[in-house]
Amino acid sequence: MIAAVGLQARGTRDEDLVEVLTFRTTGDSVRIVTLAARMNQLRNGDTIDLRDARLTGGLPPLARYRSVLLRQPGGDLWATNETLEGARSDQDITFLRNGIEDRVEALKAAGDDASQDWAPDGSRLLIYTDRYDNASQGDQAIYDLGTGRIRPLTTGPGRETSGRWSPDGTRIAWISRDQTSEQNSRLCWSTTDGRRQNCFPVADFEPVNVLGWLNESELIITAETQDATQYVIKMDLDRRIGHAVFQGRATSLVGPWVVCQCAPRATGSFDLSIRNVNEPELRFPIRTDNTLGSVLLSLPAHRRRHFVDSLIVTGPAGDSIPVGTPPFRLTAKAIDRAGAQVAFSPAVLLWTSSDSQVVSVDGTGSITAVNPGTATILASAGGWREGRIHVRVTGESRAIERLSEDWDSSWTSRWQPLGVPRPLILFANGRRLFWHRGDSSNASGAHSRQAWSAMHGLALETDVWLDIRAPHWQNLGISFMPISDSSAMSAWDHFSSYWLPSDADEARSCNIGIPGGEGRRFSNQVVLISGGVTRRIPVDSTFRRRRSTVRLQILSDGRCAVAIDGRVAAVSQSRIPLDLPMHAWIVGMSHRTRILVGRVRIWSGVPDDIDWNLAK
Repeated sequence: MIAAVGLQARGTRDEDLVEVLTFRTTGDSVRIVTLAARMNQLRNGDTIDLRDARLTGGLPPLARYRSVLLRQPGGDLWATNETLEGARSDQDITFLRNGIEDRVEALKAAGDDASQDWAPDGSRLLIYTDRYDNASQGDQAIYDLGTGRIRPLTTGPGRETSGRWSPDGTRIAWISRDQTSEQNSRLCWSTTDGRRQNCFPVADFEPVNVLGWLNESELIITAETQDATQYVIKMDLDRRIGHAVFQGRATSLVGPWVVCQCAPRATGSFDLSIRNVNEPELRFPIRTDNTLGSVLLSLPAHRRRHFVDSLIVTGPAGDSIPVGTPPFRLTAKAIDRAGAQVAFSPAVLLWTSSDSQVVSVDGTGSITAVNPGTATILASAGGWREGRIHVRVTGESRAIERLSEDWDSSWTSRWQPLGVPRPLILFANGRRLFWHRGDSSNASGAHSRQAWSAMHGLALETDVWLDIRAPHWQNLGISFMPISDSSAMSAWDHFSSYWLPSDADEARSCNIGIPGGEGRRFSNQVVLISGGVTRRIPVDSTFRRRRSTVRLQILSDGRCAVAIDGRVAAVSQSRIPLDLPMHAWIVGMSHRTRILVGRVRIWSGVPDDIDWNLAK
């Protein structure tokens, strides 16, 4: 018979709900029984007794003993392996549903087939088969329930066994051993579509069996040392490192729960028990009798699976980029059936363009506009799920000058003064210069009356004459910021205090601050603030006492950038939304000094005299 026990760890976490399965032979048949328990109701060391499980329905009496019984996620199928009688003694896969056994025609080929693991959505079954290898080496293959077809995943010279599907659906791991050489076994993984495969030895161990996955990148395997001592190993597949959790043998794993004859130390108890790989000291002994077979773990039918159900690709504003703009990096977010975000390894993500003569894409998802037109960028999560975005490439981005401000007598028709003391226009150094005049109490300055779209970039350049001698109340801020609440702006008298933008406007702003903050430790810095994210930029000690040319640039992908004297100083990693038009702001404090701003030029687009790809 088969006994099932429902387990739950301390608390009521869904990921700790499992079932325990075992086999008991009664007369000429094998049947299923159930024993329910919850781990949060047990104390460490309590025994789980499988001897008194009661008969339950759902599975028929089986004519032969089965070593594997796999429940279909979200379905009513069970997959099991059956050794056929006769001279060949082939092993085939049998499906069980509603008391009926079914040997699928596609799985009746000569040789051995064995079920190994279900895809997390229950649509496919990972199998071991030697149908592709006359030398009985054995390969991994995928049986699709919808089409009835079998697709080989591996066809190499090694014996590929012990396949397990990752919980996010994007990868499959297995053990490979070349039986014609003395080479140790290797741990391997492949994307679901087989396009990317990786095999490597496990340091100090020879892998024997893949028990299962903990998450999108961590595995639990069994392995042995040269003296044949067995261990349960937790492996980080992407970093290729692992460590021993238990010494001993293990047979089955679901989530963090493992069935094993093992212990955290050689002096521990090695009786058959259920243990937790994340909490090795937890131990729940299993009591059986000589009529019971292998003890296995399975997921309950009702347990929610957090696999990748859809992939959402996010592109540039309006899904449009002009030719000649810097590369834009797309993002791909994985979502499960409940709409929650799912973590997956970036190693499985593959980007392709339907027309690389319009838009090219590299392995990180960065796209480059090549020629005007439209192309589709496809993101594949290992062939398991795909997401796409249609990108339109417009003609070459030409920076269009929108404003050239020389601070003549009509400047207030283009700029709104703000703060007290009011800003002044001085004639110095042979030209008219803007002096914001903020004192020790208030910042003063001006903002542009007009706002400009930043969808394809927006730039401001000016010469600044700095004379910063004190650590406080001597500063200059140059910003692009939208005004989402026009009524609040209209109600502000521009005298009483400095404008306090909303959090939403701050998240859309791009700013440079000179120096990098109040206090002497910031005196040799400037600061770039993009959407509230701060980056400090070191400058030489003469910067705060000389004339410099400063450019503030919003790139077409929403990143903020700053250049000083024609050289790129920094480009932000964060991106700001470009859905609202931007006002230019010049504000600051000039207590006991004069911080002056010369001619201001503003462009729509990205002027091509600076290569922002040279950012450090």
